[in-house]
Amino acid sequence: MPMAWAVEQRTERIVIETGRHRIVGDLALPRDGHRSRLSDFLNSGTPDFISLTDAEIRTGDGEPERLAYVAVAVGQILIAHPLGDG
Repeated sequence: MPMAWAVEQRTERIVIETGRHRIVGDLALPRDGHRSRLSDFLNSGTPDFISLTDAEIRTGDGEPERLAYVAVAVGQILIAHPLGDG
């Protein structure tokens, strides 16, 4: 029977801006190694969508909508950075 490999993960609070929305949420990333940085994750070529939990979506100057989960199309991302990076 094949052995399953568990990947230790960490959660990083990130900001994503699209043409219409500003989204803040938690992204699960590997603790170490390949795809452990946001830039590596986004440049890896997969997936087409990224999953964020504990998300806030803001359109314009309105109040943010809070969602437990949201999937964001990578092709719609204009800017992405960890929350503490400006």
